[in-house]
Amino acid sequence: MLSRLSQCEAAHRMLVGEIAALRPRVAAANARCNAAAAAAETRRQSIATSAALQRNRKQRAGNRRAAAAAAAAADCGGDAGGSGGGSGSGEGYQVEVLGVIRSCFKQKFGIPRQPGLAPLAVAELVLNKPWSTPDAVRGLEGWSHVWITFIFHGVQLGTQFKATVTPPRGDQKYGVFATRTTHRPNRLGLSVIELAGVEIRDGCAVLLLRGVDLLDGTPVVDIKPYLPYADAVPDARGGFAAASPPLLAVEFTTEADAQLVAIGSKHPEIKALAVQVLQQDPRPTYFKRGAEESKESYLGKDHCQNLCDVRFGWRTIRDSEGGETKVVVHNCSKLSKEETPTMYR
Repeated sequence: MLSRLSQCEAAHRMLVGEIAALRPRVAAANARCNAAAAAAETRRQSIATSAALQRNRKQRAGNRRAAAAAAAAADCGGDAGGSGGGSGSGEGYQVEVLGVIRSCFKQKFGIPRQPGLAPLAVAELVLNKPWSTPDAVRGLEGWSHVWITFIFHGVQLGTQFKATVTPPRGDQKYGVFATRTTHRPNRLGLSVIELAGVEIRDGCAVLLLRGVDLLDGTPVVDIKPYLPYADAVPDARGGFAAASPPLLAVEFTTEADAQLVAIGSKHPEIKALAVQVLQQDPRPTYFKRGAEESKESYLGKDHCQNLCDVRFGWRTIRDSEGGETKVVVHNCSKLSKEETPTMYR
């Protein structure tokens, strides 16, 4: 009996010793956890402070721009206050990015200059939270077209405002507000786009669009339904662009056709889309004017057009001596993953 009691006492002493040995390790672990929590809280506070400072900087910058606009309006005898009784006191405004465009256009070159010119050019408008809730788009499927207000994020503005530009279809310089140039003071764009459908993915709303003129990654700041009875103006004047631009004929060489078939693009109508884009003649204005002036050096130059997951190599030629200009696609190759828009990877 005494022997068994001694064994129990020995086991108890051993257990007490082990517990005592573990206490420093437990204390060290607790200290590390507390330090990590403190570091995380410090990081959170730092991020919050940085965000607040950034908002303040943007607000001050907006106020400065608004004040400058108000001063300029005062010099012109106008009122910088907006409609609705604004005081013109220099108050700045901030817009939220409601969503981002996932488009078939990864590069600016070749994007149709107006919406609807390439009906097969498709895109998705992926809405950001909290505006992606299905309630925000309830009933939108009843409309065939929507107005999309967006930001020309691919345009780098200079430090000095330019009041005049030379548009692609103009034969002289025009005031920036008499054109639809991307080089605008606030970089805001507006397009009426066909709404092909509304989908809910993982609880978030996505708009399916057709006939877009939007670059992949374009930030969208507003969406409104198109009202045919109010928005369509059949007898409106069109200034220097009163009619649709003339279209070029587009041909594919036999080799280019074979290459395109071998690529197996994810866009089911990739060739027809290429024709719709290239017939708009995406060449820079000085190329087209040079050709019109019979400067043959402007013809025959190679250009590349990236669409979806395919790069099209093409050039313009005359179909006969002094004849019409046409586009010849002579090469097709598959784009790398980095060059391919997200929706076609």
